[in-house]
Amino acid sequence: MARENSRRTKAARVFELIVGVVFLITAWGKMGDVSSFGELIIKYGLPFFSILAPLIVAFEALCGLMLVFRLWPRATAAVTAAMLVAFTSAFFYANNFRGVADCGCFGSLGPSAPAWLTYSRNAVLLVLCLLIIFWERKTGDVDSKGLRWGLVGMVMTVAAFFIGFTFRVPSNYSSQLVKRHPLLDRTMAETGFDRFVTTSADSTYVFYVFSYSCTSCIDGINNIKRYDSRDICDRFYAFPVTHDTDSTLHRFFDIGFEEVFVGDSLQGVVTQLPTVLYVENNRIKFVIEGSVPSAYIFKQFYLETE
Repeated sequence: MARENSRRTKAARVFELIVGVVFLITAWGKMGDVSSFGELIIKYGLPFFSILAPLIVAFEALCGLMLVFRLWPRATAAVTAAMLVAFTSAFFYANNFRGVADCGCFGSLGPSAPAWLTYSRNAVLLVLCLLIIFWERKTGDVDSKGLRWGLVGMVMTVAAFFIGFTFRVPSNYSSQLVKRHPLLDRTMAETGFDRFVTTSADSTYVFYVFSYSCTSCIDGINNIKRYDSRDICDRFYAFPVTHDTDSTLHRFFDIGFEEVFVGDSLQGVVTQLPTVLYVENNRIKFVIEGSVPSAYIFKQFYLETE
């Protein structure tokens, strides 16, 4: 009996490591763009919970750390199991009633798996959490517990910085829309864009002016890639002012959009990077500066309210 209990305890420790690492990876992915996670919650049909996006990501990271460092493992596993049930239920509703195919579990790390694989993964994680609850001892290791709590505190401090840096209140998205920008209502000839592309009066366009050395521009690449869609515009153009010299970012983001290198020729025309411009009837209809909202937010809160 004692040997069986020992095997179960060792297995529980492996399960804690597995679940903890998965939760840390998913939290890290969301930290790269917490605002997009908040937008996804809105897309799930839960707009009032979008303001809680930073807390959800932080709590996800905390649970992962506590499982990895074996701090209150049984209680943490119970909380983690409850989170899995809540996340899976929310995704089931969004997937079946709102047409959301991507759960957004891994955030900026890339698209998630198909829905069936998401359900399967969460089911396996839930079973592991239940095994931890039943097989783990009542408390974790007592040796060096103070040191482990200190490491958790340091990591969470860094995580809080990234979470706060990449989140903005959803109701303030419209504040990015510059309503008195010098480019507004200007024609292509007046702005100088006609030197690089030819537009048509009966088509709509999105222009993305950015730099590969600009952190906010790089953060926006995953969002801007999805603007190249017929329900956003007829044609999408990206205007980099610097080169991706070793193609590192091209490989990382799998960039497939059309680029027109402009260098410093737009200096004085575009004053902040990144800048998103929407063109209709050969005129610039609106300008967004500083960051890039997701395609969903762009369509719902900008295009449909203009």
